[in-house]
Amino acid sequence: MLWRFLAVIALAVTAPAFAQSACDSELCRALVDGTLSDLRWPAFSDVSQDVQKLYKEEGNRLIWFESGIATPQAKTAIGVLVNAGSKGLDAEDYDGTRWAKRSPLLSTQSQRERSDLALTVSLMRYVAALHFGRLNPGLYHSHLDPAHAQFDLVTVLRDLAHNENPGALLASLEPPFRGYQETQKALERYVALAREPASPLLPPLRSPSIQARVTSRRCSWQTFCAASETCLGMQASRAIDTLVY
Repeated sequence: MLWRFLAVIALAVTAPAFAQSACDSELCRALVDGTLSDLRWPAFSDVSQDVQKLYKEEGNRLIWFESGIATPQAKTAIGVLVNAGSKGLDAEDYDGTRWAKRSPLLSTQSQRERSDLALTVSLMRYVAALHFGRLNPGLYHSHLDPAHAQFDLVTVLRDLAHNENPGALLASLEPPFRGYQETQKALERYVALAREPASPLLPPLRSPSIQARVTSRRCSWQTFCAASETCLGMQASRAIDTLVY
């Protein structure tokens, strides 16, 4: 009896959520390995447990494809990831430019499985960054973020996959704080300014007192740079000239 008990314990400890020997698909093998070479960041250990749980609860079927065609929710989600920069995030962290390259390559089941997993992992990472920030203190100090325990990535992804308006659901995950909202508006303003044609140079300074102070500071930098072997040399002086004149 003892050896049977020990055998049961050993199986419970060592058996993964997806057994390698039972894998007969790209999706299953990637879930077991915790890596997908298609991704910008192939190892997804940061969300692997949630990803495995989601696919297990969905019956290990594709989440973002129906009858071999990407769902409307998948298309919306990809659009959000491509435009992650509008939220102050780096779209490349969520495979931004890679989605367009994947579009014509989904003719086989294997390719759809890899793309499905790539979207799940990328969207989980995006949702976590959108809701908590790129560096969530709750991951390291739970007492700093009591809401972290109530935020379930699996539930959120499942809702996104079946929601008729996933864009609105994603918007609801953003921080509700006024500081965040004001920063978002400022980002939009700066992005708009960056797209405008270059502004003309400022007119030359007309106040003799201001010109004298600028000249004095420029001479001080030149003297300092001439006396210091570790100085950046005349670069500092040229930078002042560029900014002022």
